[in-house]
Amino acid sequence: MLKGIDPMLTGDVLLALDRMGHSDLVVVADAHFPAWRMGPVVIDIAGTSPRVIEAVVSVLALDDVHPVRLMAAGTGAEGLRPALIAATGVAPESTEVIDRSDFYSAAAGSSLILRTAEAGLNGNVILRKGVTPSAEGAVL
Repeated sequence: MLKGIDPMLTGDVLLALDRMGHSDLVVVADAHFPAWRMGPVVIDIAGTSPRVIEAVVSVLALDDVHPVRLMAAGTGAEGLRPALIAATGVAPESTEVIDRSDFYSAAAGSSLILRTAEAGLNGNVILRKGVTPSAEGAVL
């Protein structure tokens, strides 16, 4: 275990996140999501979708363009949407809700899928990596 790093973030997860570049996508998916047929790297991670999102955003800066995309809930059910948005730390108006087929297409083009143990409905989110500024404000 590393000091100052969320214990949800295993070495494999940290390596995959570190290899991502600006605008690359990471999907945090629930246990129902067909992650293994999408193509990108899939890492199973114990925890709920909101908890995993909190861990990811603790080390990953989000982009300022479409930073968070959520899968549309069926038949008017919000499911986990409020908890997912809160976990990102992004203002709700900065999030985008897309239909399932568009979400699947975007997920297939992602760099990484973190499949969680989330059993709740619609626990799926796409996070777009931003640029990490240095302490002096210069871009690293």
